[in-house]
Amino acid sequence: MSVNWLDRMTTDPTPWLLEHPDPMVRYRVLTWIQERPESDSEVRKARAEAAAHPRIEELLAGQKPEGFWGDAEMFADD
Repeated sequence: MSVNWLDRMTTDPTPWLLEHPDPMVRYRVLTWIQERPESDSEVRKARAEAAAHPRIEELLAGQKPEGFWGDAEMFADD
């Protein structure tokens, strides 16, 4: 029997999470908790904001044009 995690809480944290400054948190709340589709305007906005977040930009800056991080030789089959 599956138990809804929200039923175990005394208050709903969703409004607080939707105000979180990290756009990826908002994106996940919208898609995981509220189960909104990717086509939803708020989901698209949160996803775009997350992609432009300095932390994500820094991570992606280290990605090689071929789509990997680090040394390609690590992934070669010998």
